[in-house]
Amino acid sequence: VGHNQFFLGQPTEALASFDEALRYQRELVNAFPEPVLYRRTLGVILHNFGNESRKIGRRDVALQAWEQCRDLREELADDNPDLPELQDDLVWIYNKLGSFHMDDDLDEGQRYYQMALDVSERLVAAQPEVVKYERNQSTCYINVAEIQLEREQFVPSRDNSLKALAIRARIAGTHPT
Repeated sequence: VGHNQFFLGQPTEALASFDEALRYQRELVNAFPEPVLYRRTLGVILHNFGNESRKIGRRDVALQAWEQCRDLREELADDNPDLPELQDDLVWIYNKLGSFHMDDDLDEGQRYYQMALDVSERLVAAQPEVVKYERNQSTCYINVAEIQLEREQFVPSRDNSLKALAIRARIAGTHPT
């Protein structure tokens, strides 16, 4: 509901809907902490709440939501190393935090982008047949290259850009749709 309200130009109502969804999901997780699905869903809601908060200029609220999401996703990934999709969730939140910090703290942005790349490389090494993980890895290389370009580290930036391009070309050659 929150996403629809944002698209309809109702940001206040949308944030209230996300608050309500967070409250209900937290109650569910507190009552039943074991199911991974409940905690993973809470992470998705936090991630989306952060996205929508940032869109309306509430950077502090967005950061808080994403940091909670990061903490939850790190815990889930540590507790369930046999579930690669939880590692992929980490890649997403690390990239999100890297993007957030690009505006004001390149060191922090680079740290998160590098964390995303590190997780992504391990994930692709363990699950090379999953195209989505490869595609995400190419995005990680581009993100790291962007920071390097900002810092005038032209050769490493080029090298990471070429790695991303090679991955995309390989995907296009083997999975054209």
